[in-house]
Amino acid sequence: MAHNAAFDRSFFDKRFPELNDKSWACSIKGINLRGLGYEGSKLEYLLLKEGWFYEGHRASIDCLAVAWFFKLREDALKELIESKDKVEFIIRAVGATFSVKDALKQNGYKFDGESKAHGKHWWVSVGSEEEAEAALIFLSELYDGAKSAVVERIDARARFKAS
Repeated sequence: MAHNAAFDRSFFDKRFPELNDKSWACSIKGINLRGLGYEGSKLEYLLLKEGWFYEGHRASIDCLAVAWFFKLREDALKELIESKDKVEFIIRAVGATFSVKDALKQNGYKFDGESKAHGKHWWVSVGSEEEAEAALIFLSELYDGAKSAVVERIDARARFKAS
């Protein structure tokens, strides 16, 4: 678990390669902080809203701070633990032409211009197999993209890994 696992995981994986297959959860992505009444996700802000101040941005201090936040908000910890088991799917619209970019953007796709594995492409993350199937149908109707689309299943062991 990390407060910003997308940032922290790559450092952890480099330092402890023998632990690269462990499950990860993120207290920014895995908790509906807005639903809990917070307007932001910075750890300092979360604790300030709970009446606590700390001097952050040091790993050991941040670890204690996030532990204290979960002591104060056990509901947030419960939500984070439940989120760990969720599976998501990345749909990569490989081969999409420039003419369909607006439709992809309108449907939540983001552009990746730096992927070594897939070249320049559009992608979207969805939270279920049904949504993944619907995305493939959309791509098929849009530009016959289902034939070249890449679908990646992301579980807690693969989540937040550097691509």
